[in-house]
Amino acid sequence: MSHQSTMIICGNSALDYHRVSNGAQFPGYEEILVRSMRTIRKHDQHFKRVVEVLDQLDLPAPLHLLSTGPGDRKNSVLAKYHYYAQQPQVGDLIKLDENIYVCAPELALAQASVRAGIAAIDLLILEFCGTYLLSPRSDSGFIGTSAPLLTLAQIEQAFKDKKRVPGYAMQPRLQALEVAAENSNSPAESAVHAILSLPVGYGGYGVSGIELNRKIPLDSKAARMVGVDAIRPDFFIGKANTVGEYKSLMYHPEGTWTNDDRRIDAFESMGYHTFTLNNERVRNLPDLTTIAQSIQTRSGELMIQPSGEDLMRRLDLHRRLFHAPTQTPRSSNYPSKFGRLPNSIDF
Repeated sequence: MSHQSTMIICGNSALDYHRVSNGAQFPGYEEILVRSMRTIRKHDQHFKRVVEVLDQLDLPAPLHLLSTGPGDRKNSVLAKYHYYAQQPQVGDLIKLDENIYVCAPELALAQASVRAGIAAIDLLILEFCGTYLLSPRSDSGFIGTSAPLLTLAQIEQAFKDKKRVPGYAMQPRLQALEVAAENSNSPAESAVHAILSLPVGYGGYGVSGIELNRKIPLDSKAARMVGVDAIRPDFFIGKANTVGEYKSLMYHPEGTWTNDDRRIDAFESMGYHTFTLNNERVRNLPDLTTIAQSIQTRSGELMIQPSGEDLMRRLDLHRRLFHAPTQTPRSSNYPSKFGRLPNSIDF
């Protein structure tokens, strides 16, 4: 790489770097590059350097970078500069080359959340505190990881540190952090957790206390049913005495369904209320509504009745989470409160 002025990769690009470093794959920037070469002078060293970084790090364009001042920004389709009065602190930067650095994941997530909506922030937290990372070029759209890259405590520290992150738009960041959880194992689990947990005013159901993949010890009878002494259900709501499973074909292929049913039977034998979801059921909003209402009834929570606007937001959020983007155009008559989701997050 070229050894020129210091280049600091931040925000969305820093998050993508940490995904790629753990095995994720992103579409190339070749099409953008071809279009850019028609408009950018071939002797533009800045342009050449950005291309070099994108190529060597396998990152998608545009490359998000910190600028040294509000006037020192050279935005293009290949690079987008951001200026904050707050500068990275000791330990915030990872050195990649002599003059090239990348922000640590907790700072990068805080940066990417500054102008994002609560749902987008929540999904980022669930991902980086979980055991998967988005990988658009992978068949499933994500890869599994052996351990989370971050904890909720690390993210909270970064979110609240006004010496590192702008103080404006603090409320949605903290609201997302309040409802997020650790240990999500897939985007599907995160999507279900998000719509059940987010506040009613942001399109969710406001169900609190949903834990993901928590280890539940079994009594002797339940253990005999499944042959193990503990199970990690996808969803656990202790105060509602409820567990839930997401039976996707990736983790529950045909041939494992009998064992899945035994897991449910084992929980029910211990007195737990249970629910199951699959790729078809999550696309049915009434099914999710029934589950959310059941959980709230069993936990004794006051169910907040959504307004007409709240229901529109819920429909919008549900479409964005569980339906293909081409099937879910945003109504021009209704402004979304939660912003765009991670693959197109505003930064």
